[in-house]
Amino acid sequence: MKYLIILLTVINVGCVKDLSTGLDFDPPTLYDEFWEYVDENYIYFDEKQVDWDSVYIANAQKLIASTTEEQLFDIMVESLMSLKDGHNALRSPSKVGAFYDFRNGYNVQFSAELIDSAYLSAGFEIDGNYTHGVVADSIYYIRIDRMQQLHLFMDIYRENLDSNIKGLVIDVRSNGGGDSNLVPTLLGDFVDSRTHVGSYIEKSGPNRADETDPIRVFAEPNSQVHFDQEIVVLTNRGSYSASSYMAAMFKAIPSVTLVGQVTGGGGGGNSNFELSNGWIVSVSVSDFLDAAGRSIEHGVEPDYEINNTSERLGLGIDDMLDKAIELLND
Repeated sequence: MKYLIILLTVINVGCVKDLSTGLDFDPPTLYDEFWEYVDENYIYFDEKQVDWDSVYIANAQKLIASTTEEQLFDIMVESLMSLKDGHNALRSPSKVGAFYDFRNGYNVQFSAELIDSAYLSAGFEIDGNYTHGVVADSIYYIRIDRMQQLHLFMDIYRENLDSNIKGLVIDVRSNGGGDSNLVPTLLGDFVDSRTHVGSYIEKSGPNRADETDPIRVFAEPNSQVHFDQEIVVLTNRGSYSASSYMAAMFKAIPSVTLVGQVTGGGGGGNSNFELSNGWIVSVSVSDFLDAAGRSIEHGVEPDYEINNTSERLGLGIDDMLDKAIELLND
């Protein structure tokens, strides 16, 4: 059925030269190339409950002799948006297509400025992407603005989690992601036995069901360093991609409690493909499962669901952080 539609659409459609790339511009052929790459590589069709064949039929019919570059770009972006995946993207030499907003439908309220002024009023330090200091009653607070340089995060908590500190708050709210590769290693500082913290699944072939068996990830105890303080990880719907990975892996540790909103998800690892006209399409080709075997694509659920409001923040109150402090003081 797909190729019949192509034949009907291609009649009287000639190739034109794409002046920006010097390559032939043939909308039906380019859309077919785009659609097939996504079809053979995207991992979440079942998870998203999207009929990708129907997406093809609906969008291929829009391609006519006068379809412009900009219109084709928009049709491809619209196709990707149907998958509701913030990792999927389309890029041309001149622009980047819209990304799916994983925060849609959630009231995300967060103020780093409030925390610094009201909760860290005794003083704080900023090292790279990390803001840290003591909050109420011997509780250490570390905010991670971006998942980068996690070795620096390790240095910070190793230097500050002494016997006078009874608990640790790790704040990954509104953290859009980055690199989570070091998380299993740093979790070794908080476990006393080999602990399963999650699994990866990857695409293994062009058919939609072609996936690897789960590749298990473990935190191995660090024989040189061990902390037994209770930990609270703060999350909101803006915690995405690598920060969702981090939340899911920390949740597997008995001493850790998650507080806040369900994360934004983003469990997929990306793969890029260059179309014949030079545009780059990116889609999720792997999934991350938490220790219980649940995909984190739609988000990691907190142990205590707390929603901040703009009104309460305006009064100088961060209800999520207050809940963390309450739990660590118990």
